[in-house]
Amino acid sequence: RGRGGRRWGQSLGDEEEEDLEQGLSMEVLAKSEAVKSASSRSCRGFVRLAQPPEGGPLERATSFGIARQFFLHTPCESLQDQNQQLFKTFEEKYWKPLGSSLERLLIVANTYFSFLRLRQFFREEGTDFSSAFEYTNKKDLVRARARFSHGECRLLLVTERFLWYRRFKLKGADYVLFFGPPETPSIYEDVLGGVRTPSMCNSMCLFTRHDGFALERIAGHERTCRMLTSPPLKAFVFN
Repeated sequence: RGRGGRRWGQSLGDEEEEDLEQGLSMEVLAKSEAVKSASSRSCRGFVRLAQPPEGGPLERATSFGIARQFFLHTPCESLQDQNQQLFKTFEEKYWKPLGSSLERLLIVANTYFSFLRLRQFFREEGTDFSSAFEYTNKKDLVRARARFSHGECRLLLVTERFLWYRRFKLKGADYVLFFGPPETPSIYEDVLGGVRTPSMCNSMCLFTRHDGFALERIAGHERTCRMLTSPPLKAFVFN
């Protein structure tokens, strides 16, 4: 069998050997060119394939009959100071002049850290409030929601993650404050869709220059550009 194999190898013509070598070389070259092309392909302009957000959540909230939707530009130079600046603006520009006197106020905190800070603040203020976050047990959650919807407490504090993971519909709010724009835009319209009397409801959303993408998904590209380039503490209203 070995001698037959040698005879078979020796019987190959020069032309067939050249064709075989050329075919293998072309295959290797094609693969290398494909790898090179894939690694060096220009992605310029790919990010423009999708249309910029047009502000569907804000427009749908308007269609619900919400009286006024406010957006307040919070001054913030550093991302590290964002939470501190949001809280400062909340306390000085919203809570003291207005929020402390409101009934049926629903506050949506953008992070768990913000939730903890606001909860501690309301406890120190002696505010009659209920709260819920994503790990609240069902019994406490049902009680908090019932107290708020029946008007037994003035304020309900929740997290954005709670609204996303637990999928609870919150009813009974007359006023809504977003402590930072929700990362998930549907949360914005879901919350405003559950208010008690839309024509009597005013909402407020605090934002900083670092919330551009989240804000754009809610208000749309053009409105967001105007808001982000506005002077600090400037308020925008849509109705």
